[in-house]
Amino acid sequence: MHFLDCELDMSPFLQNALTGDEELKVLVAGGYYDLVVPYFENDLFFRALKIDPQLKKKNVKIRNYHAGHMMYLEKSAAHELSQDIMLFVSKSEI
Repeated sequence: MHFLDCELDMSPFLQNALTGDEELKVLVAGGYYDLVVPYFENDLFFRALKIDPQLKKKNVKIRNYHAGHMMYLEKSAAHELSQDIMLFVSKSEI
């Protein structure tokens, strides 16, 4: 079996991290035209996490951009991503 033929489930680790540290923030950035990680997969993944919905709403931000897998190569998406990262790092809401 090739390593790419298996699914890696990171949800238990992320669940433990988010519930173990309620100050932990997660920014998920994806491209609408990403063929490697389809944008809706991020949404489905985070919906399935077994954590308090209020904690999830407060600490997990999912942003999608009009670009592909390397969204930073599309000029307008790169600008939006840059702005979102600056807000996220500065602990402002996005």
